Order: sequence, then C-alpha cells, then structure tokens
Amino acid sequence: MKKILSNNSSCINISTETFNGKEQSPKGLGFSAVIYDIGFEKIGKDGLIWSVQYKNNKKVWFRKNGMPLVTYEEPIITNNNNDIYIEEPILIPSIISTSSIPKNELPKENKKTDYTIFYSYYTNKLKEDYLKNGIKKENKFIKDETIIEWNRLKKNKKELETLMNFIKNKT
Repeated sequence: MKKILSNNSSCINISTETFNGKEQSPKGLGFSAVIYDIGFEKIGKDGLIWSVQYKNNKKVWFRKNGMPLVTYEEPIITNNNNDIYIEEPILIPSIISTSSIPKNELPKENKKTDYTIFYSYYTNKLKEDYLKNGIKKENKFIKDETIIEWNRLKKNKKELETLMNFIKNKT
C-alpha cells in the first residue's frame, strides 16, 4: 500500500485545521479563520486585509478589496509651560490601492440597461395598481407578468422606444 505524503501543516492557532502556505489569506501564514469572530480582520500573506465571514456554514477568510486599514498612533505628550498636555490619539486610515488587485476580483458595478430600468418601473407600477385595486399578488407572479410584457415589447420596437423614453424622462 502506497502512503500519500501531504504538504499541509497544522495551523498555528488551531491544530485541527491545516494549511499549505500557498494561500494568500492569513491562512497562508498559518492562521485559521475558525476561532475568530465574524468580521475579525487580519493582514494576509498578500499584504491585503482579510475578514472572517461565513461560507457554507463554515468560517473562512474573505478579502476586503480597497478597504481602509485603520492604524493607531500613540498619544503625543508635549510640555507647555510646565503643564503636561496630552493630545488625543489619532486614527489614520491608509487606503490600500486597488490597482494591484486583478480586475476580475474587484466588485462589479451594476449597469443600468433598458431591461433593468423597465423591470424596476413596471414591477413598481404593477404593485401600485394591484394595491389600489385591493388585489394581492405574489412577487413571483408580478415578475412573470413583467417578463411577459418585456418580451412583447421587444417585438414592437417603436412602442418599446416610446416607453423607454417616457421612463427615462420620468426619473
């Protein structure tokens, strides 16, 4: 029988967890997320801030892209006319550059397409109409009606263009 060799080492803070050292998170430095509270932040092996979050009912490290790292400075003590004056401690945010983060890992911006604009407008309009008439409809039925109307309008380009101009001018 062949014995399988493992390159994994036991984590520093909890012996039941292992790491291989290739992880960019603090786990690559030997720190498992399991014992930390949700939201706990630590600098990872890549020099960026990582936060403990839940994923599939397990605590794991998540990178916090472009989040400020708040550092603490000791109070400055000065002597003014034999009176000791202590200044308040200063919290200095130092912004981590997102230029070193690959584009596929940056948060995506939601683009407003004609469909999303129409969807928002039409679902709100249907909800208001049903509320005025005292009709109770579940959101999934309103969604289905909106999609059916969108598909109908896509076939009638002129009507769709007129409606989209109206919606865009209204907002």
